[in-house]
Amino acid sequence: MAGPSVEEVIGRVLRIQGMSVRGVQLGPEGVVVQVRPRQRKARCGVCGRPAPGYDTKPGRLWRHLALGETIFWLRYAPRRVRCREHGVRVERVPWAAHDSTWKRDGPGRPNGRHECRRQAH
Repeated sequence: MAGPSVEEVIGRVLRIQGMSVRGVQLGPEGVVVQVRPRQRKARCGVCGRPAPGYDTKPGRLWRHLALGETIFWLRYAPRRVRCREHGVRVERVPWAAHDSTWKRDGPGRPNGRHECRRQAH
């Protein structure tokens, strides 16, 4: 009987609400975790209401919490949506505040800043 996959284990450990793990790579700066939303419908980054898709932004890396000495990065290409109230905005992601390069603090997470990096194509 097979046990859980690496992706399942990482998903359980990092507990990223609303996202599933698509892949995991070990890089020179830590573990890079490729994520994707579980819901098809994106939400406005400002108000959180569901909104139709507009396009997709370039991929970004967000630094997640470290486990021991291992640093984890979340890789995701956020979608842009067309919100009725706010116009075209980047979708809401559970780990970052809108228009911020810093990670959002969450339950069970220490208060601290975590950087975001835009990836080159």
